[in-house]
Amino acid sequence: PAVAGVTITVGTSMFGTATAGVAFNLAINAISYSAVIVSLWRMDPTQIRQPIRPEQPQRMLDSLREGVRYAVRTPVVLWSLFLLGAIATFGLNFRILLPLFTQGVLHLDADAYGALYASMGLGSLAGALTLAFMSERRAIILMVGGGLAFGLFELALSFSRSALLSVPLLIGVGFFSM
Repeated sequence: PAVAGVTITVGTSMFGTATAGVAFNLAINAISYSAVIVSLWRMDPTQIRQPIRPEQPQRMLDSLREGVRYAVRTPVVLWSLFLLGAIATFGLNFRILLPLFTQGVLHLDADAYGALYASMGLGSLAGALTLAFMSERRAIILMVGGGLAFGLFELALSFSRSALLSVPLLIGVGFFSM
């Protein structure tokens, strides 16, 4: 997100329109996939190992029951699934709404959208680095606390009518999204 914000701003200033800035960002993103495409193209399918399959495959409903039983018996898996479902359903749509928020509520242009998105990316980077360097992780507490903080920062952002207030709130949203 931080790179996207910068490239949208650079593209807008280079080409003169916000549409061109977004197109410039998408072009860079498309080019970034070229390494993956070349890697896939160079793969030798004969070198890929196939897993040994049982003669009688397990029925889908049996597999599903086994997975649900495992999730219920394993709290960290159960909380992960619950929070993922709740946050994905109710919280992650803000990325789609951020351009509308920037234009319709804050009355700003694509440059500001790029900066807002970059601030969220900065928060995400800080959150990822914080998790990486934590010596002790209590998974359930981190997930529940992070999910609650993520929701609170999003709620606070919904009341913001100022870009200066929205930037630290988006940093918080990015941080706790990790």
